Amino acid sequence: MMIHPQYDPVALSLGPLEVHWYGLMYLLAFAAAYGLAWYRSTKRDNWTTDMVSDLVFYGALGVILGGRIGYVLFYQFGELLQNPAYILKSGKAVCLSTAALSASC
Repeated sequence: MMIHPQYDPVALSLGPLEVHWYGLMYLLAFAAAYGLAWYRSTKRDNWTTDMVSDLVFYGALGVILGGRIGYVLFYQFGELLQNPAYILKSGKAVCLSTAALSASC
């Protein structure tokens, strides 16, 4: 039997807004990716900072949308078959993949 540490998934609570640890990790990852790409763009002639901003933005958007689509396909497929608009519903699955500040799910 494996023993897993029990920790509070909420890093900071500001009234109804909760900042989760996994959200902070998403924020850190996106900031690190942006910082590294920006640094590399200064070393290359054919990269611009606008290209770097677009790359990180579309990458973050892909993570959020991909997380939602993956969650619905793998964990809520029956609900999706009954109601295809379910994929657009905000809720717990969105919180699993959104960046730094996620509302209480």
